[in-house]
Parts: sequence; structure tokens; C-alpha cells
Amino acid sequence: PDGGGYIIQRAGPLVSTGNYDYWQFGWTDIWYLSKALKTYPDGIMFTLSFSGPVDSNMRVLGHPPIHIHHIHITSSPGVMTKQGGRNCMIGSDPRDCYIPNLVVEQHGDYQCMEE
Repeated sequence: PDGGGYIIQRAGPLVSTGNYDYWQFGWTDIWYLSKALKTYPDGIMFTLSFSGPVDSNMRVLGHPPIHIHHIHITSSPGVMTKQGGRNCMIGSDPRDCYIPNLVVEQHGDYQCMEE
């Protein structure tokens, strides 16, 4: 009735050799949000999100074995590999500023352990 719902979208399998390898990738139309925004053109609100590794049975993989250092989800400009701090401060190119349109943010090393 209120338009609420959830979306599950999986990518992978992603296979790693370990030993501190580093991955970064961009994703067009994550969670198919373009469809939701057509239905709700005034915007949508996130009240909960999860982005992380799961096994084939959708069980969350902890840390270790997988460490998620950062997950940033934005509407644009996509993957940003470096931040041009000087250009951001002087205002010459707003694309050099640090993700002002961040939608979802998750930083690693957070895990509740069973007692």
C-alpha cells in the first residue's frame, strides 16, 4: 500500500585468488532503480541496504574470508578512482569532488560476532 518493497540483485560468481587482491567496478542501473524512479518520479527512500558477499545459499560470508573495504553507491558519475582535491576546492570541476550524491555507503571491518 505504501509502495515499499525490496530488491535483490546478484552478481557473480566472482572468483579471487586471495592475497589482498583489490577489485573495483561500476554497475549501470544497480537494483534496477530506473524502474522504481519511473514509478516514483519524486524520489524514493532507502531505509535499509546490504551489499556484500554471500554463498550459493545466500548466507552472508563474514570477515574473514572476504573483506569489503568500501561500497559506495551513487546515481552518477560512476566509478571514481581518485579524487582531485585541488580542483574540487577551487570549484573548477565538480566531478573532482568526493561523491556528493552518495546514496548508499558501507565501509568494511564491521562485523557482529556470535558470543
